[in-house]
Amino acid sequence: GRPGDEATDSPFGVTTTAILPRAMTRDGHVSLAVRVYNSPAQAASRVATIAEVPRFGYAPLVRLQTLEAEQRRLAPINAAGGALAALMLMVAVGHLAIYLRRRDLDGYLWYSLFVFAGFAWEVSTLCTVNRLVPLARGNSVSTGLTFILGALGSEFILRFLLAKAPGRAWSVARVVLLTLGSLFIVGGLPVTAMMPTPMPELFWVANLFAMVAVILREVWRGNPDARTTFVGVLLPFAFFLVMVLMQVGLLPRTTISVGHFGIVPFIGAMGLALMNHFTRTLQRLDETNIAAQRFVPFEFLSLLGRKDIVGVVRGEAVERELSILFADIRNFTSRLENLPPKESFAFVNDYLHAIEPCIRKHGGYIHQYLGDGIVAMFPGSAHSALRAAIEMQRVVRALSMSDALGVIEVGIGLHRGRVMLGTIGGLEQL
Repeated sequence: GRPGDEATDSPFGVTTTAILPRAMTRDGHVSLAVRVYNSPAQAASRVATIAEVPRFGYAPLVRLQTLEAEQRRLAPINAAGGALAALMLMVAVGHLAIYLRRRDLDGYLWYSLFVFAGFAWEVSTLCTVNRLVPLARGNSVSTGLTFILGALGSEFILRFLLAKAPGRAWSVARVVLLTLGSLFIVGGLPVTAMMPTPMPELFWVANLFAMVAVILREVWRGNPDARTTFVGVLLPFAFFLVMVLMQVGLLPRTTISVGHFGIVPFIGAMGLALMNHFTRTLQRLDETNIAAQRFVPFEFLSLLGRKDIVGVVRGEAVERELSILFADIRNFTSRLENLPPKESFAFVNDYLHAIEPCIRKHGGYIHQYLGDGIVAMFPGSAHSALRAAIEMQRVVRALSMSDALGVIEVGIGLHRGRVMLGTIGGLEQL
């Protein structure tokens, strides 16, 4: 039989079994000659024709030893590849779930699609290495997924960093890349037609050159996510450049899949950029909640039985017994007639800054500001409101004696009773 096909290139070792008649032996020994053919692809890419010295022996034993050696060789590859594929799948599903809950976060959609493509590429590589699919078919699928990875990764970078849909030129390029990738996967373009040229890797590098230019521009503009993404793009750029140099024979080939070293940091960097963006969004949300409490006091929300302002609706109200404090400055209008508007504004703020602690100290909160007047609520006893009013008068007297705001007299009224407290307003403002 023929142990190989001289017209094709196969990187795997060949095991052949032959039954030799005893008449062919001499004193129990036999002399064998092995003839090796170079395929056109091997000759062009300068690949060694024999990876190791051929071994001969008792056929069942040789087959068993070869199988065990192959399993030992593939064990670490399968373990690492399987773990990486499982991690990619979990990351992709998680980010897709985030997008399905928030459709405006389209960056999470493109990232999940990119990681899904990386998962498919890893599974395709494992199937090819373990000979679950023919070599040519596996290489064709992996090459197609390389095109798709480039298109989806670039789409994510453009949408995430620029926060808008890419222009028409990139949309056309994306369609071309996705179409080429699909043709390779379904078998419309045989991978052997492009070998041994480094065209797939050159597409990757050209695509990365364009993305690096976009990212550098965003770094220059101060985009906080561009720096992280730039590091993630540089690593695959370097590794795929190594693949191109090995393909054209300028660097020695290796059995290690350098593609893993490119796609893993790329996925990690983009995920880190998304995580940083998510963290900043949460921080801004916390700051917004704190700022909102300066306009809508937490004590008011607490009286409504709410923990935050999100669930408050129009017409929501509760009936409670409260103490209400009213206070305003005597002769405030005549005072303002002698002050410029800017100084009037500063005078009111300085006055309110001085008396607000008196109210909070005794368990109340200011419900409304009415120019120089205030309305304060005291959910506790009436004594709390009374003590706050007395302390307010002491502070005002001290301000008058220091002449910090001039002579001030404040009138205060206290009321106690059942109150209907809630929200009123239109559809857009409460």
